[in-house]
Amino acid sequence: MTMNKQELFKEGLKRCLAFCDAHDIPRPHHVFDNRADANRHRRDFLRPKWFGAQMYENEEFIIGVDVKRCRVATRVPGWSWTYPGYKVDLTPMGVLCHEFGHHVDCALGGNGKYVSRFKAWKDVVDNEEEISGYEPNALESFAETFRLFITNPDLLRAGRPERWEYFTEKLGFTPLHTTHWKKVLKHAHPRILSAAERWIVDP
Repeated sequence: MTMNKQELFKEGLKRCLAFCDAHDIPRPHHVFDNRADANRHRRDFLRPKWFGAQMYENEEFIIGVDVKRCRVATRVPGWSWTYPGYKVDLTPMGVLCHEFGHHVDCALGGNGKYVSRFKAWKDVVDNEEEISGYEPNALESFAETFRLFITNPDLLRAGRPERWEYFTEKLGFTPLHTTHWKKVLKHAHPRILSAAERWIVDP
């Protein structure tokens, strides 16, 4: 992955907007790529230790990502295992797609509600292992699932089939592409590919 942080943010934005347009989901009213602009629009919206945030307020959908704080794609896994299209992705693309997951969740629920609070989604989450280490509740599980659905849908299909089925059958989502997950990760370190294979086989 040779894109810099800003390029990764733009790629994520392009994909998420394309998804929204294809599924008749309203685009966010504001998308910020830095904390200063986000907090200028709404005080304390994007806090110092946060990578991103999403909000529905006064009939406006708002997303903010601190691109500077986000991680670069891991070249050699060690303490960091983050990569676009992998199960863990704290690059600007991954963080933005995660926040768009909250946006889609809220937009589908209507009137500030979230579909991830409904029993049908909670049952899926309770019956299947997490995607990443950041799933403290059903809302975050939905956002992490959406992130992978955008960045590497075939990996989601292979690794978390119940979440895939919920997105494609229950919600009627169609992935932006059907590229095999290994091809999406073709530039990743071999250890990331091996970890993804283990994640599929032994969740």
